[in-house]
Amino acid sequence: MLLGLATIALSATSAFAASTGYKSSAFGYGAGATGGGSATPTLVTSASELENALKASGSKVIIITKDITVSNHISVQATNKTLMAVKGVKLISNQQNSSNSGILYFKKGSSNIILRNLTFVGPGAYDCDGWDNLCFDGVTKAWVDHCDFQDGCDGNFDNKGLTDNITISWCRFHYLKSPKAGGSGGTDDHRFSNLIGSSSSDKPSDGKYNITWAYCWWDSGCVERMTRCRNANLHFLNCAWTSNDAHYFVGPQNATALFDGCYFITPSKRVSGGKNFIFYQNYGGTNACKFNSCSGPSDYMTNSGSVSSPSYSYSTQNADAAYSDIKSYCGATLTVSTSGSVSESGSSSSSSSSSSSSSSSSSSSSSSSSSSSSSSSSSSSSSSTSGSTTTWNFSQFSSTVTLAGSNYTYSYNGLTLVGNTTSSYTSDYVSKNGFHCNGASTSSIRYIKYTPSSNGTLTVKFKSNNTSDNNRTSAIGTAVGTPIVTAKCSTGSMSASVSAGKTYYIYFVSGGQTITSITFTASGSSSSSSSSSSSSSTSGSSSSSSSSATTGLCTFTGSKPSMSCVSVTGNYSTSKGSVTVNGTKYTTCVKMESSTSIKVTVSGSTKVKLYFDGASKKVKINGTSKTTGSDGTWSGSFTSGTLTITKGDSMNLYAIEFSNANALDIDFAEDATAIENVNADADANADVKVIVNGKLVIKKGGKLFNLAGQEL
Repeated sequence: MLLGLATIALSATSAFAASTGYKSSAFGYGAGATGGGSATPTLVTSASELENALKASGSKVIIITKDITVSNHISVQATNKTLMAVKGVKLISNQQNSSNSGILYFKKGSSNIILRNLTFVGPGAYDCDGWDNLCFDGVTKAWVDHCDFQDGCDGNFDNKGLTDNITISWCRFHYLKSPKAGGSGGTDDHRFSNLIGSSSSDKPSDGKYNITWAYCWWDSGCVERMTRCRNANLHFLNCAWTSNDAHYFVGPQNATALFDGCYFITPSKRVSGGKNFIFYQNYGGTNACKFNSCSGPSDYMTNSGSVSSPSYSYSTQNADAAYSDIKSYCGATLTVSTSGSVSESGSSSSSSSSSSSSSSSSSSSSSSSSSSSSSSSSSSSSSSTSGSTTTWNFSQFSSTVTLAGSNYTYSYNGLTLVGNTTSSYTSDYVSKNGFHCNGASTSSIRYIKYTPSSNGTLTVKFKSNNTSDNNRTSAIGTAVGTPIVTAKCSTGSMSASVSAGKTYYIYFVSGGQTITSITFTASGSSSSSSSSSSSSSTSGSSSSSSSSATTGLCTFTGSKPSMSCVSVTGNYSTSKGSVTVNGTKYTTCVKMESSTSIKVTVSGSTKVKLYFDGASKKVKINGTSKTTGSDGTWSGSFTSGTLTITKGDSMNLYAIEFSNANALDIDFAEDATAIENVNADADANADVKVIVNGKLVIKKGGKLFNLAGQEL
């Protein structure tokens, strides 16, 4: 349901107008933030290098080029700084205590800050009076863009003290880890994402926190504070709230909030559990809110008080179209090079890291939301990259999530899982094994809803919950009951061509089944709906159709690859032990024997990481012998083509991880520990980091070495 009388649509060339998500300069309340401008990038690979670069005088563009784990939050007063990360790189904290938790803390006096393409990975929520993944405590004029915030100990991203004039755009907030109970703060589930103002008296010098939130996403696991806002003027532009765990979404105290083109769901866990859900939790004082052209249950959104539009120019996208863009572009999805150039993945537009101030007038011209939606759909479709693949294999679920009640809606990384019937479900759940439904019929409907942002192919793998009944049927359709393709569990998979911007339904026609994986492969061109179904073998020799690898984790549970870009000829085992990948233990492996051949199809620049149970052992990659590291892994970067993995020494392969390669990924002859803490300011004979042909290398004594210490 769309609410409100009109969609605000001001300057057609506004910084908000593009639907691809890529923006080259700050806008909204944070307009004018230029960060480090066009300074030559400083590359950092450790916590100490990062802290020193942020504290340094003058303007700096700082680029993080490898994962950094902090043992204590980095506390700085910084001015005129741009901080970015190359794609896939993370800032990590494993500390869950009151002293050392948190990742980045910007102190009073910090100003003109830009943060882009950063992924913050916290230890999980724990109410121990700890620290946040990111905190602005007295920061003025800042832009936080395309960042991903996960599992903050105290919060994901808080603004307090004298902080003012901030824009937060295309940022994703979510919790993937279970909360820890028993903290000194007294709250057992402290998945409280974003706080504005630390107390009722906390406020900047002008009395109000002025913050723009544009295309931000409060996703799975968020319970409260999306945001909790004291003494604030907030503008939520085309944002989305889809957490099924939420107690409330927004909690004001002496605050005004304007919601333009926003998207909301009803949190099923709260409703099905008989608990109250409140969209707008009033914490006292004088509050006001206004909803323009939002999508969601009408009883959430009641205008109250007086809310003025901000003075800057902006345009509002249709709420449902904006949510589709959010699912494609929100989070750390930019491509950042070590030279400082920035582009949106799949988009041909790019710019240098410098950000110039752009003024915006308050004059406007109106246009309809349908026109805006049409424009954004066209842009999204035309910017898709041929061969780009997204796979959902549910491996991130370390514990089972029960989906209870007669009606439920659960969001998972761009998919919407729905139960809709008059009777109550008791046995539906999501786990690392997939989306499990206990029975299905015309009166007991369960389905997964997905809207692709480009044309392509949707492939679904599924199985019967009763191994003796493989005649149970599933379908992909344009609506429940309107199939494009149907298939029985005996075939194991089904595929359908899909079009950009249309919503498709993966649904169970009969009997209890489990969807084990879903893969979307973009084609980049229009095509009419067609369909096919294929079988998957669980014998010693199995294969699945090849497609392009981008990101994801391929495992072998069920004696077959979980990703279609991998095919296996060889034998599986579940009795060789286990390997832990990203906190999850896997026990099914491919035995590396003389007859074993594993083929992987990649496109573009792809980093491939193999997880074995043998340290310092040989494996052959395209016929060349490689050696695993002390942790049993081997990594290499490849361009488009087929990678063949065969036996070197006897060991077992448990998983293959794919990520986007960046300019720093070097295919070493042998894995080794990278050189750290190189002193770039010492004499000419000292170790110096330099860029050669787009790659980071070490210059030492007049010679060049790769990061493994091997002479080039």
